[in-house]
Order: sequence, then structure tokens, then C-alpha cells
Amino acid sequence: MIPVALCADDYGLSPGVDEGILALAEARRITAFSCITASPRWEESARQIKQLSGSVDIGIHFTLTQLAPLGSMPRTAPAGKFPAMNRLYMQAVTRMLDLDEISQELGRQLSAFTEATGREPDFLDGHHHVHQLPGVRDVVTRLWGKRGWVRNTATSPSRVIARGIARPRATVLAAFGAAARRTWRAAGIATNSDFAGVRNFDEPGSYRPLMVRYLQDAQSGLLIMCHPGRADARLAEIDHVTGAREQELAYLRSEDFSADLRTAGCELARLSELAGRSSSCGAD
Repeated sequence: MIPVALCADDYGLSPGVDEGILALAEARRITAFSCITASPRWEESARQIKQLSGSVDIGIHFTLTQLAPLGSMPRTAPAGKFPAMNRLYMQAVTRMLDLDEISQELGRQLSAFTEATGREPDFLDGHHHVHQLPGVRDVVTRLWGKRGWVRNTATSPSRVIARGIARPRATVLAAFGAAARRTWRAAGIATNSDFAGVRNFDEPGSYRPLMVRYLQDAQSGLLIMCHPGRADARLAEIDHVTGAREQELAYLRSEDFSADLRTAGCELARLSELAGRSSSCGAD
């Protein structure tokens, strides 16, 4: 069986998202989830994860968009709120980011995780994948070091074409991910060797066919991103992805998911376990 990691994003975003992710973690239907420590409800969310066993990797979802920073960032968040994703990406590619501010904020978000949970995070990724942007990925290298694995969104052009899901976005993210992966591997930081999970959340249709395509031709070291959760009033206030989260949660809890894993010859595995075998978490 091919070991595949399944990582749920956005823990801490809302009570319904937390509820869905915890249910999947307890049922061993995901192998990792990442936490938004910049969320105003983070301390409450953190209390709920202390009861989990060691069957799942728990990481930090480094945040530079959508919410508010934990400290003063006069250039990055002059109005006390992070910029929109498109604006942050443009600032990154034009080398306009204040990396000192970003370094300090990453330090604050890491500290918020350890102070609330009493432990170090197992891995790091980014809300809207900001952790792998130019400049930001170097900050991650310096501050994160070799604490655990770091997620990247690199995958081959042939796999983007074969999966046929959100191709323009998947292609852009694959390019950012490939550059970040080179940086982290050069620094000896473990990272996944393949990535899937990009989708257009507004498109109608079932989540199951998407997962089947994510799993096709899977290789050891594949990490699949997902966004399960229950839609609630808090989520609707801050995020447009609501119904799709419910859809993902229902499928991942179903026997259809188990059947699709078996058909693809895959089994769920923690990427931290694969990282112990190879610094790249699998072969390219």
C-alpha cells in the first residue's frame, strides 16, 4: 500500500471547522491538521486538541492574510488587518514585503502555539500557502529550522494535467512550491515530494471524484490538502468556503473514502513517519 498523508487546513477558524477536523482526527480519517494561531479564538481551540492521541500530526498554519496579526505590523498590516491574498502575493513577487515584520509575526504565531498547547508543532504550512512565497520561505527556513516537516505545493505539470482540477491555480502553486521545496531541501528540512488538493470551491459537484483524481498514480510522499468542517455563523462571517467544507467532511467520514483509498492502493500515513525515512519524505 502506498502511504499518503491527508492534511486538513484551518483549525481554529471557527467552532464548526474545529468540530469537523477533530471528528476526523479521532476517527483517523486524516493524518495531519494545521492550526491558525492568529485566530481570535485560538486559545479555546487549543484546549480541545490536548485530548488527542499521537495518531495525527498537529502543525501551524502560518497566516498573513484574511485575519489580523498578533502584533504590530505597520507596513504589512497598517490598518491592523492582513492584506488580501492577491495583494500579498504581488508584494512577494515584487520583493516589497517587509521580511523583518513577517519574521517577528511568525515568531509570535509559533509562540502562541507552544504556549497554548505546551508542545512544539509537528509541521508548518501556510494559510493561502503564504509560507512558500519569495522571501517568506527564507524566513521560514531561518525560524523553523529542522523542528519538523514543512508542506509545499509542488507537483509535476503532467500530474496537474492528468488530475484536470483547477489547472491554472494548481500550476501557479506548483511553481511556488517547487522553488520553496528547493530552498527547504537545501537547508535539510523535510518536505513532501508531491502535492494534491487544489480545487475551485465554488464549482458544483461531488468531492469524491476530486479525491479519486488526487489519488491516481499516487507515490510515497504525496500529501493531499483538504478543508473539512461544519458551516456555522462564525465561518460565514469571515470566509466564503462553507458548503464545500461540509461536503468534504461528509465524504471523508464515509465508507466511500475508505473504498477509494483501497482501490487506489493507498493507505493514510503521517508525513512525520515518512520524514524519518528520508529528508524529502519520499522520492520525486
